Amino acid sequence: MSKRPTRRRASNDTLAGSATAQGALFPAEPRTNAAPDSSRTSPTSPPAYPVRSSPPKVAARKTIQDLLIAEGLAAVKMSETAESLSDLHQRIAADFKQNSRETRTRYAQSVLKWFFPDGLGGLAHSAWLAYRDERIEMDLLRYLYLAAEPVMGLCVSEALFPLQNGMQIPATYFDRFLRNFFREDPPDKTKCRLKSNLMHLGFLDRTRGKSDRLQSVVFDRTSLLILVHYLFAPDQP
Repeated sequence: MSKRPTRRRASNDTLAGSATAQGALFPAEPRTNAAPDSSRTSPTSPPAYPVRSSPPKVAARKTIQDLLIAEGLAAVKMSETAESLSDLHQRIAADFKQNSRETRTRYAQSVLKWFFPDGLGGLAHSAWLAYRDERIEMDLLRYLYLAAEPVMGLCVSEALFPLQNGMQIPATYFDRFLRNFFREDPPDKTKCRLKSNLMHLGFLDRTRGKSDRLQSVVFDRTSLLILVHYLFAPDQP
């Protein structure tokens, strides 16, 4: 996220503004084919919440699981000698320290879902064999996770991307995003995990007693090239 398309950003030092400003970010009712609003071009106005062509489907699951990105990196390294996804699943589950077998199994399933959606020989595994660079691998795992978890991916692309790096973000900003996504108030645990996972992904700087602050995620150039190839020319060498 270090190089972004030029766009008008909110220049306020904090988004803790009026209810009107927050309403512009997260409209109560989705709008379609809305005419451009010249008032939103002001450099001091908060960014408008992107307009979808249709409202998101209400997700059956209102919870967010703790991000296991360090465990994902360990799983990528294990995949080098794994014979199959089933074999890798067993190795990952055995590596977790939780007492409950059910919890270890569930966590292992999440790691495979997030970081191996394209199979054992997919993006994460192939990049590790080719580069053996943890920084590159972490960039790819970040992408894979955001692609696999819609609520997290949309939070980054629609709620965080329009903001200015270094901006303080009040808790109510994320609460409104979650209400808009789920069409109802999510559990408190979901609100906490959203912000915690954003911190572990590198998007938020969190300090006790202060508002969260948006920080830039510097993407390795090699990681970017790998992703471009993966997304747009997967069948090419």
